[in-house]
Amino acid sequence: MLVVAVMVATGVACQPANQRARPPKRSVQVSVVDETGAPVASAVMLAIGNSEPIEIPATRELKIDQPVAGTIEADGFLPEPFIIEPSDVTVSVQLFRRVGPSGSERLAFQFGGDVMMGRRYQEPSERSDTPIATTDEGARSVVRHVAPIMAAADASTINLETVVGQLPATDAYPAKRFLLQSPPVVLAALEDLGIDLVTLGNNHAYDWQEPGVASTIAALDGAGIPWTGAGTTVEQAQAGRMIDVRGTSVGVVSATTVNGDFVNDNLPGADEVRPVDLA
Repeated sequence: MLVVAVMVATGVACQPANQRARPPKRSVQVSVVDETGAPVASAVMLAIGNSEPIEIPATRELKIDQPVAGTIEADGFLPEPFIIEPSDVTVSVQLFRRVGPSGSERLAFQFGGDVMMGRRYQEPSERSDTPIATTDEGARSVVRHVAPIMAAADASTINLETVVGQLPATDAYPAKRFLLQSPPVVLAALEDLGIDLVTLGNNHAYDWQEPGVASTIAALDGAGIPWTGAGTTVEQAQAGRMIDVRGTSVGVVSATTVNGDFVNDNLPGADEVRPVDLA
């Protein structure tokens, strides 16, 4: 029996240990099988927050009192992300061989959704334990509990739904209510996530108009992060991007159906009452 103590983000504000009782540990039986259902006898669990790998010889009992996340890996197999809850009782994790039945090498991709670290990560107001992403280390702290999972893939992408820069509010898109901008230091988080490319085809890439697009592109180029889906010219915005994934060329294109007409058609008219919460 193995006792695992892993600190992960649970969405609950932390309290001093002397002010709360820890829940009782529960047993969870973890099994690792291949795609045929056969046991994998030499797997290891890389749990976020644990400095040492945990051997799982086909099956193992864990005792945990909070969620555990990370990857399970074995030689000749693709890493597999996992999340285990204390209430799970039994968990079976399936690993896929690196080389498939046809003899071709398999590739693992992670496709992340919208990412931005402006607003609440710059000036948090709702929660006292929100990480502040105004430095490289602060940005890394935002993704610390998910970065190893994202980085385990052969290639990972996210939709960067924010302008990257430090442009003044006076230069933002006129009359647009929700404006997203994140400082360049947030790109440190993308490095920890193992991001191989970001897509910019979204409804916030133009929040600071062309200077914002140029600022975002310059920041990504400076960080060595490939991008696609925006540009200061039509040709640049429509161009796809090729990335190398373990010797295989992969093409990526990015676009959005939310165009300027959609934004303009939904702007308030001059006779509409100003919302009370609009600064």
